[in-house]
Amino acid sequence: MKNATFLTPTDTKIVLDNHSSRCQNLSLILARYLPLEAVRNKVQWEPGSRYDKRLWREGWLMDEICPIFTPTDHGSKPWEKLWQAAGERWRSVTADAQRFEGQLMSQLVVGFGGKGVLDFGLTLDHVTGLPIIPGSALKGVCRAYGLLIIAADNNIPLLTSEEVLARAQANNREGTKKKSLVEWLDTYLTTSENSDSDKNTHNDALQALTSRGFMLEGLKSEAAINYKQIFGNTESAGQCIFYDAVVSRLPSNKSLFQLDIMTPHYAPYYQDDKRETPPHDALAPLPITFLTVRESTHFNFAVGLREPSTVAIAAQTEAVAWLQSALETLGVGSKTAAGYGAFQII
Repeated sequence: MKNATFLTPTDTKIVLDNHSSRCQNLSLILARYLPLEAVRNKVQWEPGSRYDKRLWREGWLMDEICPIFTPTDHGSKPWEKLWQAAGERWRSVTADAQRFEGQLMSQLVVGFGGKGVLDFGLTLDHVTGLPIIPGSALKGVCRAYGLLIIAADNNIPLLTSEEVLARAQANNREGTKKKSLVEWLDTYLTTSENSDSDKNTHNDALQALTSRGFMLEGLKSEAAINYKQIFGNTESAGQCIFYDAVVSRLPSNKSLFQLDIMTPHYAPYYQDDKRETPPHDALAPLPITFLTVRESTHFNFAVGLREPSTVAIAAQTEAVAWLQSALETLGVGSKTAAGYGAFQII
């Protein structure tokens, strides 16, 4: 691999030379120690030389980055010691929460659309540089699963293909998004009929549902009550705290990170907001290499409470059950439709 050239102050260059090759924090590497090979592309290749993708980002990730995060038998690498210490701190912080462990059954990528120098994002802990699943992502997938459960209990259907098309046409014509029945259900559950600011919205949601023949007796069910307790409403916060999930067990004799590739064939079409560039087979494919968390990696999950009570504990138990089912059936993170982010609860 060719040496990268940086135009930097002398003292900065000394620091980079002394530390970049020894850094084992991937978050810091991606933010501060990226070499030229990681960002160069075919346009910047030297004229007349053979284009070899292994000499740029793919090679840098495969040959320089992934080997760093291959665990040792005795956990002797600096990042392994930091990971163990961080795990102990996480267990201390979540001591009063309900915890469980899950094993990745497929690759995981969280924060894929995050901005950065590279063409992909990856959510990492700033201290350890290791992958985490933010509590906000876990709360979101738990909420989606719980909402689907309540909708099914009340026989509220998801959109059919015909409704999707009609909804899209209405959106384009009127310039406003049409809510689905499930979205109205979420609005009904998370707004208060006693609040002056939310009363109209709450009543609109009730009208949208009852006008379609749903009497909503089931919204007084235990699941609906727990949903309100877990996620709260516009007047009060939810009772449940979703902690960031952290790596609890590393892959055996393999790097924690694994390279994957996606190859968009119609980049000009997708980049054209007005869709005036039609997709066709003459467009050149654009391979994009990115990092994922390797399958078989284990994560620890935890759901805590703000103020323990009989009602709150029941909601917490429901939240854990929903989250476990969501991780196994919906997955978490980016590209879940392609099978990424699926877990098996242990």
